[in-house]
Amino acid sequence: MLYSLYRVNKNCLNWAKTYFQQELVGIEAEKNGIKTSVSKVTEVTGDVDLNQRKGKIITIFDVELKLEWKGNLHWNEQLLDHTLLSIYN
Repeated sequence: MLYSLYRVNKNCLNWAKTYFQQELVGIEAEKNGIKTSVSKVTEVTGDVDLNQRKGKIITIFDVELKLEWKGNLHWNEQLLDHTLLSIYN
């Protein structure tokens, strides 16, 4: 019983999925006539946890994102592909 008073754990994966969808879709980059942008977050897997122990907040994350992106080359050829990113601490 005493253990639960000093430690709190919360799974934040659903929040992270929403956050990545809102923040990553539409990001654009351009260099040397090549332009690309994130069009969709297709998959978010892994762990996103928020812990509190003895008044200190501890974040733990190990996430893989699968993004759909599109781009244009300087001669206007259109590209569409998927990319897998791994983010961890």
